[in-house]
Amino acid sequence: MEENNSFLRQIVKGASVIFTASLLLYIFRFIYRIIVSRALGPEGYGMISIGEMFLNFAGLIALLGLHHGISRYVPHYKSLKEEPRMVGSFLGGFKVALIFSILVSALLIIFSKFISVSIFHNENLFWVIIIFSLIIPLSNLLTLFNNTFLAFKKPIYHLISVVFGRNFLSLILAGIVILIGGSVLAISWVYLVSFAFACFVAFFFLEKKVFPFFKSRFSAKINYKQLFIFSIPLLFSGIFVNIMAWADTFFIGSLKNVSDVGVYNVAAPLAASLIIFLTSFSHIFYPIMCELKAKGDVAQIGVLYSNVLRWVFLFSLPFVLIVIFFPQQILNFFFGSEYVAGSLVLVVLVSASFLNIITGPCIQVLMVFNKTRFIFYLNLVMGILNVILNLILIPSYGINGAAFATGFVIVLREFILFFMARKKIRFTYSFRYYLKYLLSGTISLGAVYFVLVRFFYPFSLVEWVIGALCFLLMYGLLLLLLRSFNQEDLQIMVVIEKKLGFKSSFLRRIIKRFL
Repeated sequence: MEENNSFLRQIVKGASVIFTASLLLYIFRFIYRIIVSRALGPEGYGMISIGEMFLNFAGLIALLGLHHGISRYVPHYKSLKEEPRMVGSFLGGFKVALIFSILVSALLIIFSKFISVSIFHNENLFWVIIIFSLIIPLSNLLTLFNNTFLAFKKPIYHLISVVFGRNFLSLILAGIVILIGGSVLAISWVYLVSFAFACFVAFFFLEKKVFPFFKSRFSAKINYKQLFIFSIPLLFSGIFVNIMAWADTFFIGSLKNVSDVGVYNVAAPLAASLIIFLTSFSHIFYPIMCELKAKGDVAQIGVLYSNVLRWVFLFSLPFVLIVIFFPQQILNFFFGSEYVAGSLVLVVLVSASFLNIITGPCIQVLMVFNKTRFIFYLNLVMGILNVILNLILIPSYGINGAAFATGFVIVLREFILFFMARKKIRFTYSFRYYLKYLLSGTISLGAVYFVLVRFFYPFSLVEWVIGALCFLLMYGLLLLLLRSFNQEDLQIMVVIEKKLGFKSSFLRRIIKRFL
């Protein structure tokens, strides 16, 4: 029991940092999207979105899945105290990924003219693609560094380098550029500068605060075969996951127009940001699972998984309900009337993301059990299915067709992964808790929605924000009245207090009365 509590504390301690990082990341990106989408309009923002698509997709190919190999073998050899192999796992992945990143970047630059004119029919994309191509090596190095931080359970350095070094700097620079009348190209250069700075910060923390891989006293033992056997299937899996993530953007841009890309890529990232509730736990949960698997303690993985499922559902539910009830208001208030056309896209993708969340970090479970080949085949089929559905639905239904195609594939994929994870570990759903969460959320939001529509429609941004805060307050009160917490939740609160440096003894006393 004490060991179980120890692992729970590790998960929550790390998850609290990652959630803070993810929340700040979401806030910075949300503000960034607001100012950039409003300043550039749907067409300009669509060009930036296409640049991001190439950065993510081409960068993923150049990584060869080696960031997964580092996440797998660095904590594995660290737990076994085999430092030379641990150093070799990192340096081997670093060297290969850097070389391939430079090659892929060069190829994309060579074909940038063809891509912009022949595929997207927009010659203004030429320089955007070139600038984003130059970012690929920097982006991939940053990914490797941050996966290593998580492997060492040091998510605070991930927070500093990515959230502040990359996204906060990008937000500030974008704001300055827009104030002086900056263009799409100026915003593209902002990406390059912010990635370069974040990469430098991450390298500093890796060498000075985590582990001196580049100046290690241990002679690196690099097992390229082991790295590639584990990583390459995940590379192809990642390719098809990215096809699911970016096929809609690609086909909207090529079959419709760049303006539609801009509208879609305001709504889609809002829906995708919901995943922060799952990634906050799964990133720190994965290395812990690796350690438990190395020790042969599979039963413990199932116990922890059950708690992670419940916590993710509890925190994500109210935000899902807000988006589903108020999609048009959210898009209009924050991005402008030009983007309201993405309302149905937002609802569809948020619903699919929520179903993704409630299945938990099942793909990490399969990775721990080395089921990377199955993940590859599943992602292959889902990627092909997503392309087919996009080709069928986008010509007739535009961005809404793209949303239905992507949403369907997300749901189907996650339920298959969930079924396979359940075959590997035993975990349970405490259905009485989930029912209490659902009742608390639906009753409180239903009451707020009725009041807003009955007395304040059409309501202003201030009225909507006040209503959302009232909903969250009612949600918390109903959770208490329905006795939706247990002793483990109190332990979580103590860990979060110590990590974030604030006291919530009064709140804990209230919760104790309703256990």
